[in-house]
Amino acid sequence: MDYFFNFLIAILAVIIPSFIFWLIKMKREMKDTKRIIRFLKSSNETTSYKFRSTHTIASTLHLSEDRVQRLAAKSQLIQRNKNEKQTWQLAG
Repeated sequence: MDYFFNFLIAILAVIIPSFIFWLIKMKREMKDTKRIIRFLKSSNETTSYKFRSTHTIASTLHLSEDRVQRLAAKSQLIQRNKNEKQTWQLAG
């Protein structure tokens, strides 16, 4: 019985921190995605640009281009330009 209890404790010791780190990652991704959406919305209202480049978004928000591209591609509220793959706009 002690072996089973120790095994259960070991499994929980791995699962609980992993779950906490996953929650932190998801919260950070949601926060950065919201920042990208706010930037695109603001850009639509203040400029004549319909699409904004990955580089422009990344440099303005101080995020890596890879992160902007990954989060924008993952979001259903952001749409990639079909002609220029590195440009984005709000969907709809």
